[in-house]
Formats: sequence, C-alpha cells, structure tokens
Amino acid sequence: TRSLLMFCLVSFMATLGVAESKYPRVMPPDPLPPHPRLFVNQQEIDQLRKWAEQETWLGKYLNVTVDDLRKSVDDPELPTTNRGANVGIARKAHSYAVAYALTGEKPFAEAAAKILNAYVPLFDKYEVTGMKGKASDSTLGECDWAIHAASAYDLIYNSGVLSDVQKQAIEQDVFKPSAEAMRQCNHRYRSNWRGRAIAGVAILGFCIGDRELIDEAINGFWDEE
Repeated sequence: TRSLLMFCLVSFMATLGVAESKYPRVMPPDPLPPHPRLFVNQQEIDQLRKWAEQETWLGKYLNVTVDDLRKSVDDPELPTTNRGANVGIARKAHSYAVAYALTGEKPFAEAAAKILNAYVPLFDKYEVTGMKGKASDSTLGECDWAIHAASAYDLIYNSGVLSDVQKQAIEQDVFKPSAEAMRQCNHRYRSNWRGRAIAGVAILGFCIGDRELIDEAINGFWDEE
C-alpha cells in the first residue's frame, strides 16, 4: 500500500547495495496499485483528513487554502498555444486536485479536469524544443509540468469527473508525448538534466501504467555501447 514514490526510493537504494558483474534490474510492482498511487495513496489521504479534524492549526490552514482556491474554481486558467504559462497552470490544477482529495468537493476535481482536458487538443501543436520540452521549453520545465499534471490526474482519477475516453486521451495524447520528449533529453548519459528527465518519465510512467517508461526510469537507458 506504499505510495510509488517510496517504492522508487527503496528500489534505488537496493541497487546501490548490490555488487555484481552485471547491473541488477528492478522490476516494478505488477499489478500497479490503484489510483491515487504517486505521492500519496487513499489511506494516507484519509489519515491526513482525520489529522486536519483533530489539529486546530492544520484545519485552519486547510480552510484558508481551500477558501482561496474557491475564488477561481469556477473559471480556472486554461492552457493556450503559448506554453510559457503551462507549469503554473499545471501547478494550479494540482492545487485543485489536492483540495478535492482533502475535502471531497467535486468542483475542485472538475476544475482540475477542465485544465487537463484542455491540453488534449493543444498538445499535438506543441513542437518539441531543442532543449527537449513539449509542454514547456526544456526538460527541466517539462519535469515540473509533469509532476504537477500527473499528480493532479492521479488525485482526481476516481472522482467521476473524467470519462474513460477522456482518461485515454489525457494519458496517450498528453502524458505519453511529454514522457517521450524527456526520454530524448540532450544529457541522456549525465548531469542533473538527466536526473530531472528520469523523474518526469517515472511519474508519467507510473501514472499511466506504461511499463516501458517505468523500466527506463528505474533501470536506465541501455544500448550496445
């Protein structure tokens, strides 16, 4: 029942402790746990809700945060062909999704869904940049966008606001192309850029259940050389 973030950390640490002539391959869980499964699972969400009810300071903080989000929930900022604002837009979608997860109020899930659905007709129009960004201008920004967007999707997956057709479109027409852009990071064999690319590929792979993306994120890119 652990979130997949913890699984990745444990798997990575396990590979560091094995000295063999060949690198070990870490297999992802099969089947993957149900949504939400990325940074938090439903049990942890329920525990956090209960904690907010018991702790006055936390409940107050949650109420202030939710009240602020209510100001824009009926008219969320949507993405356009100008991708410069996409990281911030995805971050807001994630905020709405967190508010839904902690309150159960569907308007928050609907606002996050509006943002994610708006990417479907736009994403094919975003050309992959020279710095390997698609929703953003570079791999570094793409990772930030992917973390926010995938986590938002993960948290509202079971809310009932997305149809199966919409889920398929978001996963295959938005998240998959974003991951493919990061797989081609210009620093494929080195640097912090590659670390960010791997993080983006991992979260999108675990989010949509793409085992090829998950395998590359955990075990690395392999070729004849």
